[in-house]
Amino acid sequence: MGHPHYSAEFKWKVVQEYKKEGRILAKMTRKYGVHRNSVKRWTEIVDKEGKAGLKHRPHEKAYSKKIKQAAIDDYRSGGYSLREITKKYNISSPSVLRKWLKDYNRHRDLLERLREEKVSMATKGRKTTKNERLQIVEEVLKNNRDYNLIATTFGVSYQQVYRWVQEFEKGGFDALEDRRGKPKPETALTTEEKLKRQLRDKEKENERLQARVDFLKKSRSLERGDSQQ
Repeated sequence: MGHPHYSAEFKWKVVQEYKKEGRILAKMTRKYGVHRNSVKRWTEIVDKEGKAGLKHRPHEKAYSKKIKQAAIDDYRSGGYSLREITKKYNISSPSVLRKWLKDYNRHRDLLERLREEKVSMATKGRKTTKNERLQIVEEVLKNNRDYNLIATTFGVSYQQVYRWVQEFEKGGFDALEDRRGKPKPETALTTEEKLKRQLRDKEKENERLQARVDFLKKSRSLERGDSQQ
């Protein structure tokens, strides 16, 4: 919901009453139904620009990048309040400065996250034990799935951490077994995979039995040949 629009005359009246009669802000806000910060801001505008500064401005005042950065740096130094910086750089209101600070922090956080992701993605994977993989997964889940943080903490790659979490959520602790070069466990097979495995097992068994039969036939043939000599 937007801020209510007050005419320049109304603002001027409130400011003059506040300045001349020394009204307490709480009483002013009750009498006119305006926020105390609005009264302060109007008073500051009048002190800097006079009555003309209270006129409605359809477009936001433009500020250079240099002014914005200087104001942000002053605030981050901890030596100035929002209002002091607003006055120092002739900023229209503290809310404008708050928006700059919010945008600055969001941009800084984004750059930091991109930097962390770049470092994490470049980290090579390493060998881990099953229990260590479980510990890593638990840390990811406890830290709001911050894969980059946990990968950096444990010295493993982002891809490893992501894969382990996916495997754990699908199959639990047993799914974290390093099965490279090993067949899938029976419980991890689909119905189709189970049927294929059973078929392969039968084929192998048939081959074994056929080899046994061939061996016996050959042995008997040799025995008959010996007996005829």
